Amino acid sequence: SLSGYAAKNIIKNVKNCTSCIDLLSPGKASLTPVFDTDEENDENKIEAKEGFLRLITRGGLIKPSDALFVACCHSWSLYQSIVNNDNSKNLLLASHNSRATFIEVLIQKLDQNESSRKLLEIKCQKTHYFKDHIKKAGQTMFNLFAKNLINDRNSAIHQTRKRIIKDPKSSTN
Repeated sequence: SLSGYAAKNIIKNVKNCTSCIDLLSPGKASLTPVFDTDEENDENKIEAKEGFLRLITRGGLIKPSDALFVACCHSWSLYQSIVNNDNSKNLLLASHNSRATFIEVLIQKLDQNESSRKLLEIKCQKTHYFKDHIKKAGQTMFNLFAKNLINDRNSAIHQTRKRIIKDPKSSTN
């Protein structure tokens, strides 16, 4: 999951505080894939699925904490509301640092609602604020989201710049 990816990125930089790591991923739990039981469960299919997952995950998927998952959901919701509004999207893209602007708006959005404000107030046992981890998760999420936005915009630009191929028979010398 994207929130698990965010947890993994943050955990790489939070090596000194096991309490923070537990806030991000309780017990640094690995995700265990569950396959549909409706399908025919022959051994070859199961082994193929498990082999595919081992290949793509390399054992690196981790389960995010509920708090981090919720924060990432808020991040996605905010991003969607921005990109679905042309004015908001243009303002974000025109800002000097789009990612920093996005993070600041995310924190403000979380602070406006009593239940989401509680995410900002969580502290680990060593009194590090979860808010700092939310910012890092928001940065990771923004990078993922923005990459797709930029790819879509580039594709649209390339669509309008189709090359006109001259017919060699129609050219005059």
